[in-house]
Amino acid sequence: MQLPILLNVPNLGYLFSLSLAIIIAVFLTQNSKKISSRLFVGFISSISLWILSNAIADNIGTYDGALFWSRVAIVGPVFIGPLFFIFADVFPNEDNRFNLKKFILFMTTTLPFLAVLFTKWNVESVTLKTFGIDFVPGVLYQYLGAYLGLFMISGFWRLIKKFRIAVGTAKRQIGWIFIGFSATFIIAIVFSLIFPLLGYSSVTFVGPASSLIFLICTVYVLIWHRLFGVKFIIGKTLYHGALLLFPYILFYTVYFIYSKLWGSIFTPEALLVGFLVSAAFVTVFKKYDSWLGKFVEDVIIHTNFNPQEVLSEFQKVFSKELDFNRLVSLFLDKVNETVAPKSASFILLDIESKDLKINSTIGKELFESKSEFYIAVELCAEHNSFITVDDLASLISEIPEDERLTKVRNYLLSRDIYGVFRLFSESKSIAILILGEKPNDTAYTEEEIEFILSVNQVISVALERSLLYQEVRNLNNSLQMRVEKATKELQQKYAELKQIRDKERDMIDIMGHELRTPLSIIKVSLGALDLKAQKAPEAFDYQTYKEYLPRLTDAIERESQLLETMISSTKIDAKRMEVHLEETDILPLIEDSIIGQKELVLQKGLKIIFNRPETNVKVFADKVRLGEVLDNLIGNAVKYTQKGTVTVRIADEGTFLKVSVQDTGVGIPREALSRLGEKFFRVKQHLNEGGNDVPVVRPGGTGLGLYVTFGLVELMSGKVSVESKLGEGSTFSFTIPKYTGQKIDAKTADSKDIFTRLGLKESES
Repeated sequence: MQLPILLNVPNLGYLFSLSLAIIIAVFLTQNSKKISSRLFVGFISSISLWILSNAIADNIGTYDGALFWSRVAIVGPVFIGPLFFIFADVFPNEDNRFNLKKFILFMTTTLPFLAVLFTKWNVESVTLKTFGIDFVPGVLYQYLGAYLGLFMISGFWRLIKKFRIAVGTAKRQIGWIFIGFSATFIIAIVFSLIFPLLGYSSVTFVGPASSLIFLICTVYVLIWHRLFGVKFIIGKTLYHGALLLFPYILFYTVYFIYSKLWGSIFTPEALLVGFLVSAAFVTVFKKYDSWLGKFVEDVIIHTNFNPQEVLSEFQKVFSKELDFNRLVSLFLDKVNETVAPKSASFILLDIESKDLKINSTIGKELFESKSEFYIAVELCAEHNSFITVDDLASLISEIPEDERLTKVRNYLLSRDIYGVFRLFSESKSIAILILGEKPNDTAYTEEEIEFILSVNQVISVALERSLLYQEVRNLNNSLQMRVEKATKELQQKYAELKQIRDKERDMIDIMGHELRTPLSIIKVSLGALDLKAQKAPEAFDYQTYKEYLPRLTDAIERESQLLETMISSTKIDAKRMEVHLEETDILPLIEDSIIGQKELVLQKGLKIIFNRPETNVKVFADKVRLGEVLDNLIGNAVKYTQKGTVTVRIADEGTFLKVSVQDTGVGIPREALSRLGEKFFRVKQHLNEGGNDVPVVRPGGTGLGLYVTFGLVELMSGKVSVESKLGEGSTFSFTIPKYTGQKIDAKTADSKDIFTRLGLKESES
């Protein structure tokens, strides 16, 4: 068998075409997420498979290998047809037209070809030559011609229709893609399909090699029509090429060394060393990849300026500069140094009057106060804060009925303006960057547009800060007074919040004590009962049990009342407490509350006086909640009265009934009266108030009882009032509506935010 000649024209064509196709596919995969780009990658991948299979068939040098790869060569063209048609349907800016079901349906049309791939219907036989092969095509080639023709003609027709209505960059993109692919398609059909059917199969290599025309047109579109810059393309090409070259060279170098040392790569010594080489390769390749990426960025892609470095420099300079005019001047200078437009203008407009406040320009004057310009500014707000002539061209093809788009685009072109960028808009002014066309009619690249947008974000913050600084400086005296006033208010609110926080912290200690005490009594009593039962079970009778029963019952009742108070407090605080108003006889409720305090009254030697009216007194209230109010007020009166009497009175006040609970207890300081009913508030919260020691929280009481009482009375449309004199006693009174035939009603507290409920701000109502 004669060795194939590797360095010849067909192989060079294969090599260049395949390399370019792979680089474009990798490049688009990494730099574009559009559906049309992904379809284009699949399309180019099919071309790559077609080139590769033809190259292997021409160079493999064996009959079986040549026959196998000449049959595989049909796979690429089979997929090229439907992929090109679907790509033409969504290119350049119609990703929304992509339909997955239709895509799958078109892909299934390839199955009949793949089913007979390795049969004589595809390629009947091959003949080896010094270079390349001759082959006898099967009947499948005829069907392939019709199959490709149908998809290609449909795709071309779709591109022609789009080309007719497209404008600007989109029109140029469609045009160059059409030219490149139609030239490649015609050459490929003639040399790879028609000639083999006529018996001239030795020229089939021209078909795959002709894909260079299409690929070159694709690169041209990527470079010159606001996609990617020349340096960007070259840099990425060299980066991926060098990245692929590293393992390629390493493989053959290791293979050569292994062959010289051990004669094979499968000897034990070679396998052992191979493991070490693999470990070293992983480490070295990571560092090589990082170094190569940075080298390409610095030396090839960003030779004029590095966007990240320039942005970093911008941030340092702009963060220190507060003069507005100086910032504008620095901004335009940097734009001119980096993206180098013919002209650029910064303008600051009054939003209402459209009066020009600032106009700073490099090059030709771009601003003109016309309606078209203000429409362009409005379009910026609708389209990500900027609009360009290319964007307008795409929008015109998508929304032809919007007359503003054509009007604005014609205006921008007449003024040599490429784009309008809205930097920021505050209450009175709007800042705008007007960017002129580039020299020599070259297009702005995606990297340059992204860079401008990034710089705009930085300068926007700096300019807004500068305007704010000027306002602060001009209104310094007035603002200083406001700041002092606001500071005092904040300090006051902070003090109030701190007081509430301290109060809640104390209440946590208190509630912990209050909750533990009844539980401890229950635990100790049950333990004592258990101990007696164990020591003398025969003497353990009901009398022994009865000895502890009152203690247990009282502890459980205290725990239940405390929990009920906490639950009611939470509901009132959250404005979720609901009362069911109905006809209620208040006298039995008062008597029940008095009976409930009987044991404590006897223990303290007090006297409770209640002059019960002869007739029933009906009120419109929630029976359960009204009983809770009475229990709390009468219970407090007994609790804080060491000697004397507790008197309960009822008085008629028109449509209301007034209930008063008077005691001869310790009384309440005058300064504390206004705070009664606040959550967690207790008179004399600490045992050592007024001293210099760390405050010690006074046990007993949670500060929730009166909070719940006030809330429940208010929910039942009543009002609580308190009169007290220190050392002489207190009188707690509340009013409740009398029953006059009202309908049964359920009432819930109005919702307010927590700051209003805590009294930290006024309710809007």
